[in-house]
Amino acid sequence: MPTAVTKEIILIAAVGPDRLIGDGKRLPWKLPRDMRLFRRLTANHAVVMGRKTFESLDSKPLPRRRNIVVTRNPNYVAGGCSIAHSIGEAMELAGPDPRVFVIGGGDIYRQALPYATAILLSEIFDENPNQNLFETFKGDVYFPDIDREQWTEVRASRRSYIAVSSIQAVRDLKRKGLQFKVRRYVRVDSGTSRFPRLTGKEIEGHLATPKSPDQAPEVEQPDLFPQLLGSIRM
Repeated sequence: MPTAVTKEIILIAAVGPDRLIGDGKRLPWKLPRDMRLFRRLTANHAVVMGRKTFESLDSKPLPRRRNIVVTRNPNYVAGGCSIAHSIGEAMELAGPDPRVFVIGGGDIYRQALPYATAILLSEIFDENPNQNLFETFKGDVYFPDIDREQWTEVRASRRSYIAVSSIQAVRDLKRKGLQFKVRRYVRVDSGTSRFPRLTGKEIEGHLATPKSPDQAPEVEQPDLFPQLLGSIRM
């Protein structure tokens, strides 16, 4: 009989070809709309990250979130964060929060995968592969493989979005065809949940462009949300 699941544990990342997520402390792309999705989904929830990912944020906790840093160092101190020495301990520190996000880096994703109930990937692709745009995407950090016998894809975003970093890039990349699409994976046998699961409708709502002042996006905080989440090994 499936066991009851009391917490949704989501691995969230942006990935390029072959599930590339970064090169050391950098990502070779900028996805403003994806970062908006990240901010909105993780707000008021626990986020779990490795030590190097935390330090890549200038050693500052992400605001309006419970920050949990996983490190092997028993003496490590991170202001404004809880410290865990394993993924299991991190989940305990998350307390009653029904939704916990694992935000990197590469080793942390691998360690957290057995605990995860869902995976949310912004997958970058080229609509015109003949242009070889991915040749500029180089790195050595990758998201772990997803075993399709254990995971199944369910609807996240119906449409794809242009991967851009500026207005000029919008024109250039729209013409060239570099885009991303959010894909959501859930465990084949995830048990009976005691919480409202993340839905495709919720994801699309966060990705949508605001149409009125009442739907104005949050103020960008690039210093606290750099484009290198998930790009660190630990």
